[in-house]
Amino acid sequence: MSPSQNTPPSRLRNPLILDYIVPTGLFILFTVFEGLVPKTNYPLVYSVKVITVTVALCIFRAPLKDYQWQPTAVLPALGVGFAVYLFWIPLDKLTPFHFPFGQRSAFDPYLFLPKPLERNLFLLLRFYGLVIMVPIMEEIFWRSFLLRLFTTTNKDFLQLPLEGFSNTALFLSSACFALAHPEWLSAFLCGLLYALLLRYTRTLTAPVIAHMLTNLLLGLSILYTHNWSYW
Repeated sequence: MSPSQNTPPSRLRNPLILDYIVPTGLFILFTVFEGLVPKTNYPLVYSVKVITVTVALCIFRAPLKDYQWQPTAVLPALGVGFAVYLFWIPLDKLTPFHFPFGQRSAFDPYLFLPKPLERNLFLLLRFYGLVIMVPIMEEIFWRSFLLRLFTTTNKDFLQLPLEGFSNTALFLSSACFALAHPEWLSAFLCGLLYALLLRYTRTLTAPVIAHMLTNLLLGLSILYTHNWSYW
């Protein structure tokens, strides 16, 4: 029996959906696998993850159109990015409990990569992943895709303006973003701020700039303090 013509098509049957979820899906799979391998194999697995996700972003590149440059968005983006950096670790230290999801690798490159050349190459790749790849990938998924998915039942939800998400979607997407991070309370507040920045500036470029600055400052702080538990 063929399906009724009156049956509404699923919102997730749009072929464009793959462009939004494949890079993040691959990133999650590799991140889970990282936790299963010995620390000595982490640099190799992380390198393969970065290369694979970067290639996926190039192949499934349709969502990159959501990034539209607006000079007026830079200043508020930098302000939000710096604010998130300031509270991320202090707020996490005050968090009373943690969920067993999205655990950090806590990989110490000085312990497992004693040769300076190998260590520096790994750190270069690690910062590329942290500061460039992850913000581009995550903002496409969390802010461009999920906010609109949670906003409307229309199968053409991707036609919704980026800033047109509902307040319900704002909190739901931020909650999902929080569950994907061990620092869940910091991540929840971070998700709210990045989404509100998107609503204010009307361009996905703003939260990606904020995300890049947050991650850059956190990465430099971790590198300086050797507090690898946030790595």
